Amino acid sequence: MKKLLLFISLVFAIASMQAQTTAQSGNTNYQGLSIFQQTHTIKVLGRNMTVIFTDTLSYLKTNFDTNKAFYIGKPVSTLLDDLELPVLSSDYTPPLVDQVFDVSLDFISTSEVFKRIENKGKIVSIIITFDKAILENDIVVLDAQIKAVYPNNLGDWTPFDKTFYGSRIIKDIQVFLIDNSQ
Repeated sequence: MKKLLLFISLVFAIASMQAQTTAQSGNTNYQGLSIFQQTHTIKVLGRNMTVIFTDTLSYLKTNFDTNKAFYIGKPVSTLLDDLELPVLSSDYTPPLVDQVFDVSLDFISTSEVFKRIENKGKIVSIIITFDKAILENDIVVLDAQIKAVYPNNLGDWTPFDKTFYGSRIIKDIQVFLIDNSQ
């Protein structure tokens, strides 16, 4: 039985490695997330468990930093549709003259961002700069909509964020590894 389960796991792993090589947007330079994953078997309490490790930084740099030219001039929703990682939190640079020019997308929750800052951990973010500034008042309205539905939200990504930022046009994309350990 164990051999059968291992065989089935191996088949699914190989199938997922051959998965998405062209993004939904048609970006032919796109490399699927599975290319950046490694599968390891570990023993836990005497049982073998399969664990998948993802190189998030390489995946983001390869697809959205190196190939940013594909996304520049397109709506943020194009990038979000291609992104195989779930956006779990977001933030924006404090406004200059009541205008916001970018959003930072994170792949960990807001509470985990705070923990990693406090404990000197690492955070991988993708920062999207818009072609036109967003008025800070529009962000205040967005935050109010989010708080009405998710009263305890401290910056976690919501469907409101996806809709609000999705129509914005991308001017630039940067992928960062924020290393708080130094």
